[in-house]
Amino acid sequence: MALSPERSGSLSSVYLVLYFTVGALGTALAAPMLNTLGWQGTTLTALAALLLAAALGNRTRSRVSR
Repeated sequence: MALSPERSGSLSSVYLVLYFTVGALGTALAAPMLNTLGWQGTTLTALAALLLAAALGNRTRSRVSR
């Protein structure tokens, strides 16, 4: 996918804003989750999120290769 050079800066800024916003949200949710679920519940939740992301990424990749 080719992008025009004029738009590359705005796309980079959108990426950075989303990256730090989601990071802050994850940090804000981690402490209450740890307090409520303990270490085991928190790690199982993180594992479930990673498996979901892998499944969605694999699904998207298989659509693109068709």
